[in-house]
Amino acid sequence: MTESQPDLHLRPMRADELAAFRESFIRDWAADLARIDDVPAAEALRQAAQRTDAELSAGVATRGHHLFVLVAGDEAVGTAWLSVTATGEAFLDDLTVHAPHRGQGYGKRALELLEQHARALGLRCIDLHVYAHNPRALALYQRQGYQTTGLKLRKRLAGATTTR
Repeated sequence: MTESQPDLHLRPMRADELAAFRESFIRDWAADLARIDDVPAAEALRQAAQRTDAELSAGVATRGHHLFVLVAGDEAVGTAWLSVTATGEAFLDDLTVHAPHRGQGYGKRALELLEQHARALGLRCIDLHVYAHNPRALALYQRQGYQTTGLKLRKRLAGATTTR
């Protein structure tokens, strides 16, 4: 295995693997929501679970959603979630390389494989969102040719309360 081209393939996620993926995805997304939206952790978890379950209403068989396990040799080293938008584009909902396997080229190789998959589906581009507090992911995407297409800006208003 070389760092530039590690031995990696995408395997469709099995139904019995979804619960662990869902738990990890929701936990990570909730941490981001709590940090970015300044909501209590319990509310962030509720929002992340509700939105994830709505998106994956039929689990791994949800139409337009492609869930993968990143496999190196016989070992699962991460996961990926690619969805197809109504306008015929791919959206990278999640790419996770498990902590012990980071820095070995798996993220780069996974993006290459996901791009091949999107091309095979006839999709014209892959969009994604990356939080500003994740410079390592941002750098990976930029090295792989992803370009910033917009910026979300926020100003917190003193004394404002949330009405949810």
